[in-house]
Amino acid sequence: TSELEIVGESNHTGTIINFMPDETIFDEIEFKYETLEHRLRELAFLNKGVKIVFEDKRHDSERKKEFHYNGGLVEFVKFLNKTKNSLSFCINTAPFLPELKLIFSFSLITFPLLFLFSFFILVFCSRRQRAAEKSSAIYQLAENYPFARGTLEMKRLYESGTLGRVLFAEGEYVHPMSPTETRRYTGVAENGEYHWRRFLPATYYCSHALAPLMYMTGEMPRKVIGKTALASPELIKKYGRLRADAVGVMLVETDGGAIFRVNGSAHMAPHGNWYRLSCEEGACETVRGQSKMVRLAYNKWSVPEGAEVDVTYESMWQSDAEKANACGHGGGDYWVVKQFFDSIREGKPGFLNVYRAAAMAAVGILGWRSVLNGSKEYDIPDLSDEAQRSLWENDDLSPFPTAERKNQIPYTSVPVPDEYLDTDSSAPVAQGKTDSEIEAESASFGESNVVKK
Repeated sequence: TSELEIVGESNHTGTIINFMPDETIFDEIEFKYETLEHRLRELAFLNKGVKIVFEDKRHDSERKKEFHYNGGLVEFVKFLNKTKNSLSFCINTAPFLPELKLIFSFSLITFPLLFLFSFFILVFCSRRQRAAEKSSAIYQLAENYPFARGTLEMKRLYESGTLGRVLFAEGEYVHPMSPTETRRYTGVAENGEYHWRRFLPATYYCSHALAPLMYMTGEMPRKVIGKTALASPELIKKYGRLRADAVGVMLVETDGGAIFRVNGSAHMAPHGNWYRLSCEEGACETVRGQSKMVRLAYNKWSVPEGAEVDVTYESMWQSDAEKANACGHGGGDYWVVKQFFDSIREGKPGFLNVYRAAAMAAVGILGWRSVLNGSKEYDIPDLSDEAQRSLWENDDLSPFPTAERKNQIPYTSVPVPDEYLDTDSSAPVAQGKTDSEIEAESASFGESNVVKK
């Protein structure tokens, strides 16, 4: 290197860097045009507004390209979807950068399949409904719990009409984690300071409990009331949680006048899921700990001809049993993807469309506000109605902090004292099954305690 030297006057600015690779250092010293082209295009997408000129003068036929994208990452998605035949499996479960949020816009992705609570603030609920209506994109929420054997059988029973109209229903999803596994999410070293699980309010993550009830009955949520139970100081310290709420429970009134009781993110025992429909003439439910088993019962004066008053039996797949049994979450993973591909072939969304996905997200969001406001009742907006959407189009209150923005509402209903926040990931593991063992049991979907005689 040398000191800068004035060599003349110019109307241009910039720096010229000359670089020649040293063959004593690099194994390969030939520049590959395609590699540089790909890398410079990526840099232009990542630095919106910057113009990069790429020239290759090594050959007789000079090659020159310019990369300049004012839209940044949004234009990157357009570039990927030029052919409009892509199938995009998108996971959107946390507050990402604003540009990344736009990646999931229906104007850019042909077939978005999103996982879990894809809307974590209400402004997204409003915006994405509008985007969906302006687009031909087919959206589906990748929620697999409605498609387990037991829940599909309950749907079949309800649609048969013998139970009558649903009056009360319960959906319960519980997935506790060991102290060590919990600290993996709450500790900064493992997943960073802003991992979404660190701040997840107790009413969020409610789709596993709510979606099966909606799928069985066709009901839509219209009102919500939330309440939480607090963990003891000993448990907060043991697990290293940032939140005091152990479980969030919500009462949801539906458009048909029924009441659903569902929970959100729950830290209680034991691991498992359970669903129940109580109707005018009868009821059905999965059996706790044996979710492939279904109990069907009627009032004695309402038993259909040829049926039993009360019977418990193992539910069976109506079709594709071998394929479903080969997939996780009790076969639910197979059916949610199959329904998505069926929707694409038919050219119309399936049941778990953008409106129902947003409604489920709104239950968790407004259920949490209910908790923070003394269990006040909140109306769930009908997001297919533009007038109701517009009421929430600027509501960006979020419990999730990011590096750029603090959370606008609390993520815990009661502050956790600083002395409780020991997030040492080397803490001893509680006795019992590890989280990996529990995850392995997802293929059996809660059948680990079935005793066969």
